[in-house]
Amino acid sequence: MLGLAPKWSIVIRVLQILLALEIVSFAFTTIPTVRHSTSFNPVFDGWLQAGGYITLAILALLRPVKIKAERMVWIWISAGVIARSLAFVIYLAIIKNLKPIPYPSISDAGWLAMYLFLIIGMVTLAKNRFIKLSTSLVLDALTVLFSLLSIATAIIFPVLEKLSAIKVPVSAIATNLAYPVLDITLLVVIVGTILAFDWKPPLYLWIMAACTVAFAVVDTIFLYQNATGTYHPGTILSSLSLLATALIPLSAWRWNRSTISATRITIPGLTIPTLFALFSLGLLVYATQVRVHIISVILAGGGALIAIIRTVISFKTIRLSAQHRKEARTDDLTSVANRRAFNEMLAEALYSPTQSKNFAVLIIDINDFKSINDTLGHHYGDELLIAVANRLSHVMRTGDLIARLGGDEFGAIINDADSESAEVIAERLQASLRTPFTIVLSELEITASIGIAISPSNGIDPVELLQHADLAMYEAKSRRIGICAYQPEHHQAQKVRLESEKRLRQAIECGEMEIYFQPQINIIHNRVCGAEALVRWNHPKLGLLTPGEFLPQVENAGLMPLLTLTVMRKAIHQTRLWLDQGRDLRIAINMSVINLLDPGFPEAVLEALEQQGVPNFSLDLELTEDLFMADPTRAHRAISELASHGIGVMIDDYGTGYSTLGYLQDLKELRGLKIDRSFVAKMDTDGRASAIVDSTIHLCNSLNLVVIAEGVENREIHQQLVEMGCEIGQGYYYSRPTTADKFEFDMAKI
Repeated sequence: MLGLAPKWSIVIRVLQILLALEIVSFAFTTIPTVRHSTSFNPVFDGWLQAGGYITLAILALLRPVKIKAERMVWIWISAGVIARSLAFVIYLAIIKNLKPIPYPSISDAGWLAMYLFLIIGMVTLAKNRFIKLSTSLVLDALTVLFSLLSIATAIIFPVLEKLSAIKVPVSAIATNLAYPVLDITLLVVIVGTILAFDWKPPLYLWIMAACTVAFAVVDTIFLYQNATGTYHPGTILSSLSLLATALIPLSAWRWNRSTISATRITIPGLTIPTLFALFSLGLLVYATQVRVHIISVILAGGGALIAIIRTVISFKTIRLSAQHRKEARTDDLTSVANRRAFNEMLAEALYSPTQSKNFAVLIIDINDFKSINDTLGHHYGDELLIAVANRLSHVMRTGDLIARLGGDEFGAIINDADSESAEVIAERLQASLRTPFTIVLSELEITASIGIAISPSNGIDPVELLQHADLAMYEAKSRRIGICAYQPEHHQAQKVRLESEKRLRQAIECGEMEIYFQPQINIIHNRVCGAEALVRWNHPKLGLLTPGEFLPQVENAGLMPLLTLTVMRKAIHQTRLWLDQGRDLRIAINMSVINLLDPGFPEAVLEALEQQGVPNFSLDLELTEDLFMADPTRAHRAISELASHGIGVMIDDYGTGYSTLGYLQDLKELRGLKIDRSFVAKMDTDGRASAIVDSTIHLCNSLNLVVIAEGVENREIHQQLVEMGCEIGQGYYYSRPTTADKFEFDMAKI
């Protein structure tokens, strides 16, 4: 349930069941044929009704406390629900027993506060969808507001006149008026927020709209009954109020699985002005036969006029939309905008005199898509791209653009954005992809790299902005940081990125890829026990390049399997040379996802070991958790086969993924793990990092797993690891990566 821990899922489920029972039980007691008395019943109207409000208040409170998604929105919504619930509890426990019953009372303050909190929550949600309001959206909101106010005033003013005639206090009249006004205001804000989602909002927004209508009905009936002296407790009116309030926190615990159509239809834009224009016109016709307050007539006329203006704009929008479709500005596969539409909007954003020049260009690239496409096949790769496009479209704000630029690359134009707001939207785009995709009846997890360029600071023409966003995206991919904003120094990396597939293949096959070794130290016995093989490109023009500078290009060219096998064979050959010298070391090599999913990879590894006469147990293959994303079943099968032949399999970068503990439980073939350097390197300055490393070491010891601490930078960290009982360390404190001829086996020299 929304990613909760199992115990909290059980708690929430129990509360939901309890609330449902309370609502049904109370509703049953309010059926006229069941209840024969109109007086207050302490059990039903008191304990049972109040219990329902308390339960739903707890459910509302837990939503922002336990769930991060849209937390700020739900803080306000929950505050509104809790305010209404407390108001009812206070009324049932205290206010109703006072003689005479005060009106307005502190309970009215709570009931009215609910509307204010819910309105703030809806505005907060809407702000996440768009920065500035379009003319059409403003006119739609005004049409709804004028029409509803005209109808409300036509109903309310006669009641208020009756209250004034019998000398009801001004405070009571103002309170009676506040309820329907706030009902209408909240409903208008909710409708406006739904429009921001292009009529594809989360489920809870539809439920809140229905609840607001229910509140309006309850308030109107109560106002009438209060004026005529016919109100009494324990009616269906009370059940409706409890149910409408309860539906809001209940909807909060349902995951939003709605999707948004990539092709945005403009017909619904006509529905709003047409529907409410009919309401306004109907009231004007009614006013010719029956006396209606002049304010209602003015409001109805205003609503009809605004609706006519909005209808003209809608027809213009439909005509332009048809023209755009005719000119094929939509991607054939995903139905989002294509490169042509993207380039046109980018040019318009830069050169149109009416457009703000402050906007962001985002380039979004799916990580390891080629491997996934090769593994699953192009048909399922296309299915994944369609699903990704839908997710990204759902996150985009009104007025912004998402487009498929080609292959697995998408582009976005974010209007009225600076670097900070662009990064917020980029994080939202990434978050939308974290929920696994269901492809080929299995759950597929993916990640994306996003580059950001800001106009005008990062460029003043389309080519420059796209180039800079592209450079930032490749920087994010090479450094595995997910999101990166453009910096001028990224141009150096572009020189490597322009290398062709043919040139990269030549570099791998002709020996330009060199192997460096970093020693792994048994810190308990103070001796060198292994080495990690690390690849470097000795580029003839650019010099020695680190993996982050060329591996993304190798991946995009589909050459990662060839590079991995080349590195493995060279490392195994060097292991043979060291064995001949009496040097017995384990060699660790990093694996790529395509290797792990290749059915012939285990055989290739065993063949390389056999050719060099190197024992299988001398080799460790290191893999990161994202290697399981494409196909967990096949990955597990490959690991089992490798481990069955004595080859060690290690989890690399432990602690940076989402499901590491699950792998430790399921993959009993694992030899051990490497604690990520981001934790180890901070042990001497960060107590939390030190505690994480300590607990991981104890976990591995209890599971009989080998643990390697990567990123040992100084003596203080080394000493802490010794005291924690860590078996193996690796890092600059011992030695930097070096060539085989300079590799030291003597700890005294290290």
